[in-house]
This record gives sequence, C-alpha cells and structure tokens, in this order.
Amino acid sequence: MFGAWSEVCLETTVWDAISRDYRITIVKDACGTATELMHMTAILDLANWLYAGSVITADNLKRALEGMPHNAWRFDRPAAFAYTLENVKSLYNSL
Repeated sequence: MFGAWSEVCLETTVWDAISRDYRITIVKDACGTATELMHMTAILDLANWLYAGSVITADNLKRALEGMPHNAWRFDRPAAFAYTLENVKSLYNSL
C-alpha cells in the first residue's frame, strides 16, 4: 500500500484491509502527508498493529519483485514502537 495523506486515507485503507484479513505491505517512502512528523507517526501507528504485515522502501520492494535479496520490517509483536517526540525519527528509520 502507498498513497497520500498517511494519517487519514492510507491509514483508513490499511485498517479496512486488515479487517478483511489481507496481509499488508506498506511502502513507507511512497506515502506522504502535510508534515514529516505526521507521516512518520502514521506509519509507526500502523506498524504497531500491522499483524502479519510489513513495511518496506520502494527500492527494497523493487528488489523483492525482481526476486533479489531485500530488506523489509515484519510485524512480530503489538506496540513495538512506543514513540515519543524525541525518538520518532530513529524508530521510523528503523523500519
């Protein structure tokens, strides 16, 4: 999934897809919103509850689709990212 308004349109679509038992992959650098902080917190909120899902960059998605080695963050436990204003950027970058 990717798109505009990370904290509204993207989030709503992801939650709807999860409720329908879809496995979701979010392309974190193919999304955006009004500010960087709003985007980062939206992605972290989603990652905290992205059961069976993952977060990936566009470059890594391209590698994955080509069957090449790639990196992607995969959900392993709820509330993995207890972010604060001080650590939001480092946690986002860890995805």
